[in-house]
Amino acid sequence: MRLVPDNVLLPIFDAVACDDPLPWPNASYDQERACQPFVLAAVCQHWRHLARNTSRLWTYFGFLSEPPGETRDAHLERLHLLRSLSKDHPVDVVFHCALYGRNPNNHEYRSEIFTALNDLGHRWRSVALKLPYAHIFEIIGAMNGYSPFLHSLSIWFNHDLEAIPQAPRLERAYLEYDELKIDATALYLPSLTSLAVFSDDHACRLFNPTCARLRSLCILEMLQHIPGAPCTFPCLRSLTLRDASFLHLVHAPKLKTMNLCCKDLDEGHTSALSRFQELEHLGLFGEIWAANTAALSMLSSIRSLSIGAPLIVRWAMNEDSTMIWTGMFAKLAEAVPPVWPTLERICLGNFGFRGHGTESQDQFLAFIRNRESGVVTVPSSTSPKRVHIEIDPQLSDSLRQRVQAQIQSAVS
Repeated sequence: MRLVPDNVLLPIFDAVACDDPLPWPNASYDQERACQPFVLAAVCQHWRHLARNTSRLWTYFGFLSEPPGETRDAHLERLHLLRSLSKDHPVDVVFHCALYGRNPNNHEYRSEIFTALNDLGHRWRSVALKLPYAHIFEIIGAMNGYSPFLHSLSIWFNHDLEAIPQAPRLERAYLEYDELKIDATALYLPSLTSLAVFSDDHACRLFNPTCARLRSLCILEMLQHIPGAPCTFPCLRSLTLRDASFLHLVHAPKLKTMNLCCKDLDEGHTSALSRFQELEHLGLFGEIWAANTAALSMLSSIRSLSIGAPLIVRWAMNEDSTMIWTGMFAKLAEAVPPVWPTLERICLGNFGFRGHGTESQDQFLAFIRNRESGVVTVPSSTSPKRVHIEIDPQLSDSLRQRVQAQIQSAVS
């Protein structure tokens, strides 16, 4: 290995020093990535010399919240080494600090890591931090600072959110907190294109300074403070809402995808949904009722329908089940003219049925069977398209098999 020339080795090191962003928003500690630079440096003395002088190799600041006692010192030694060898290169940060640490001896360990991460705020690139109240103030300097390289941010605060870094390159932000105590007019996030908020406290105050370039917006909590004035999102393409009451305030002329929790969706939302005639992709999750039909039938251009919570909802809210109640798909199957005549695709995630016996399941399968076979009871000029049935590839094997079993009779 010592005979391999540097001009061959350095591209290998560059390939290992991946600049790909952390998964957003659900980045977690990656043991393999944390060990990569040490594996290269352990090959021989020459590789060790090259590795120590390749700063991009040492930019992954991912740490366990509750390391075993025998490895705690090793994690801190790695922290000091990373700070030294990464030089001025932008860094990726992952530290999910347990709300209630099981080992009180880890408190100083966590404080030392947060202090170091705070000092590195001006070099943040991708960040995923979960902070209990006891450690929030150890990171406040970075949160109030300027982060010129930051492009991905996921923050879980078990307290108030009082600051967000001034980040001209920030593209994606996930914010979970108790209360919002930020002067939103002072935010400088000109590149923000994806925003997910999990809080019911004045979340809408974030929109005005950030909405100009937003392409994706997720509001993952029921809103208690809804603004009186409409919110305009000129570039928004995807909207995920747990609270349908926000719909009447959304003005998004380019919106193509909407994921809706159906729990509180009823005829009162008909006029709000009628404004989204360009919508092509509809996702439904939560409790799907017959009362949802009138409002959803306003969406005349739907090409694809997803049943089941989208990934960000499953991850953030630990809400992985959608229930179809009796009546919803019976109304859809019987409607004349047909609802969603341009529907071409149905993607099935994790869902189940509720109602008397198998009635809700039979109604759903009848809707699929009619669309799959092209059997309709309306003139051909208004006949709906035939529908292709898919199963969400992100489901586990066991869930995929269960969903497949539920629809097998419909496509046989």
